[in-house]
Formats: sequence, C-alpha cells, structure tokens
Amino acid sequence: MKHQPIRYERERSYPMPVAEAWRLLADTDHLNRAIGLPSVAFSSLPDPLIRRARARAFGVIPVRWREFPFDWIRERRYAVRREFEGGPVAVIVVGIELLPAQAGVRVRSFAECTPANIAGRLVWRLTRESVTDLLDFCDHYLQRKEAGRADPVPVPRARPAVNRALLDRRLAELAGTAVRPELIGLLKERIVEGSDDQLTGMRPFAIAGLWGADRLEVLRLFLHATSAGLLQLRWELMCPNCRVPKAETGSLTELPVRFHCDTCGISYDADLDQRVELRFSVHPAIRKADGLSYCIGGPLRMPHTLAQQYIRPHEDRQVDLALTGPVQPRTVRAARRLPPSRTWPGQARPPAPLWSRRCRSSATSSAPRCWLRAGNWLSATSRSCSVTSRAQRSCTRGSATRPLTAGSAGISTSSGRRSAVVAAALSRRWATR
Repeated sequence: MKHQPIRYERERSYPMPVAEAWRLLADTDHLNRAIGLPSVAFSSLPDPLIRRARARAFGVIPVRWREFPFDWIRERRYAVRREFEGGPVAVIVVGIELLPAQAGVRVRSFAECTPANIAGRLVWRLTRESVTDLLDFCDHYLQRKEAGRADPVPVPRARPAVNRALLDRRLAELAGTAVRPELIGLLKERIVEGSDDQLTGMRPFAIAGLWGADRLEVLRLFLHATSAGLLQLRWELMCPNCRVPKAETGSLTELPVRFHCDTCGISYDADLDQRVELRFSVHPAIRKADGLSYCIGGPLRMPHTLAQQYIRPHEDRQVDLALTGPVQPRTVRAARRLPPSRTWPGQARPPAPLWSRRCRSSATSSAPRCWLRAGNWLSATSRSCSVTSRAQRSCTRGSATRPLTAGSAGISTSSGRRSAVVAAALSRRWATR
C-alpha cells in the first residue's frame, strides 16, 4: 500500500523585513541547534550531491537517512528532502516560505511526510512540533531584540559550563590593553551566553556588523583577547566558489601551497589575499565548544548564492529570479564555470552545440550547456553529469565567463540521466585579474 504525503504547515506574521527574516532562518545549523533538534553525523555517498546522515531522535532512537541538497531562492523559500532508510517514515520534506506582508513578513513553516507504513502516520504526529518551534524561534528573536540584546538570535535553553574565575581574570587582563571597554562587555556576553556554533569560527568583521562597532576596533579586540588567553585564532583556507572553509592551520608558516575542495573537485592555490581568512574560537580553558553539526547544507552557508535547485533526471523546472547584480554560473566538481552566452533576440534558445565545448567539465566527459537570451533567461542543461549554475561574486571581465547583467531572470533547467544542482549567486564586482 502506497501512502500519500501528509502536509502540515503553520504561519505567523512578524514586524521585520523579509531580508532580516531570511538571515535569521537561513542559518539552519544554528536554527536546528536552538530549537532542540539532535546533532547529525554526515558521511559521503557515491553520488557527490547526496549525504548519508545519522542522528538519534529524542536522544535515543537511531535514525538514518539520505539528505539531498537544499532548494532555495534567497529571501523567498527553502526546502530540503530527506529519504529515510527503514523505519515508519519514508520521506520528509521540510522548509519555509517568506511572503511580504503589510507590516513586515509572513513566515510559513511546513513539513511534508510520506509514511512508509501505518505506524508512520502516528510517528509523524510526534515530529510536527518542529514546525511550530521554528515560529517560536522567530518570536524569541523579536523578544530579545526588543530587550536590547547585542545579538538577539535565540540560543539553546541549556546553559554552557564556563570557567567564570578564569574568565574574569583574563577579562581584567584584557581591560589593560588598547581596546574599547564597551566591546569587552559584549565579548563577555557572547562567551557566557552564546551557543557553541557562535563561539567557533568567529569572524571579527561580521561580529562588528552585529554589534554596530568599528571593524578594526573589533579586530583589535579579538587579537588582544587571543594574547590574553580568551580566544584562539586559526587561518582557514576558503574555497573561492563555495566560500566555506576547506582546511585550517594555526600559523601562517603552516599554510599549504595548495588545498582541495571535495565539493568542487578542484585544488586551489593558497592565495593569502583571496583565499585565506582569519577566524577565532573561544579558548577551551574558558569554555569548551563542541564542533557538532546540526545541518550542513543551509542557504546561509553560502550567502553569495542567490538560488539553488536540485533537479532530478529528466526533470524540467522554471525558476524566476529578480536580479540586482551580475551572476556567474558554475559546475559542481568541475574546474570551469558555465559561461552564459550573448543575448539571443527573438530566439527561444541558441543552437544546441554552440556553447557545449566552453561549458565542458573536467570531472566528466559530458558537456553541460547554458544559454542566455533577451530577457535574461538562463538555461543550464546536463546530459550525464551533475551541474550547478552557482553565480559567484567574482568573475572574469570580458571573457566567456561574463556574468548575467542585472534585471529579471528565470533559470530554466533540465537534467538527463543523472541528477543536477542548479544555482545562481550575485557578483559584487568584476574581477580584474
């Protein structure tokens, strides 16, 4: 007996901009941690786009599933599909939708479950509370914001263990350095009350934006806090396409000449100016922060990505985008980006072979193709390989990889024998080298 999907959704309106709601909810790793979902262990599968995941539901029941790439359009919606290996539930799709409202934004939280058997219809009822937990997370955010918290994002209810005596001694030492006193209090609040993920891989400039402080003053604070034994610093090697760390070292002298990104399937030079980032974490003598994962594919992990869609074999999908800047497509696990072509006035699409050689992936023998015609319509097609059109913030001026210009655009995708991920992200500037 084949069971039909069961959809459960709830929505609430909030007095905040859509962009603010997106930044709050698109950080799915922190969101899942804060609302009490279990940590997840991920491992790779032969299909590089899909991960095997393991967790313990309610802390005791082992659960395994295959996690597919997130689908999202920035500031509109996201969703992720999970196919379970055994048990009463076959598939769960969870996500959010953001709809502009007169006083701010309407947040719709949903979950769609396909039971594997009759028991699945009962077990499903136990998982629905995560839908309302997400909306409660938004309520708590606004309450903390109204209370004047420097970082209003809600944190888990469990209080972390902090060595208060050592913390106070090292804060007193920090107060004797050339840092602004008001920043010391903000740092203490973050160490005492922040969640573990908020205290690992901290980026001073991002923290400065959160605190409304000068960037260089916050950087100075973090460097002096490191000398005082409050923080530890790490140099992280960033993939220029994924924009997430792929390797790290404690000293510049230990930086490798090259590093590899498994997602892209590419090795990159360790360019200190472009691909190395300084990050800080709380010192373990002050507080131990775990490195557990709660989600690894959420949209905010790649904030430069405007949209991403997972396309199954022989599936076609039209996605409309409102572009505010140039975009640059690229392929996953390939050494080259997908170059959009020139405009094609009055033509539904250009001749099929025209751009195939320029889009060829080094990781496969097939040729992804992408076309752009009048109206900024972009199509990416893969006959037998995994494709992502992920528009980057940097590209090559005047070359075949010139990005789409600003305007209204739709990404039309089609995949052949294998699945594909198609995405697009904004480009801040043209690269001049």
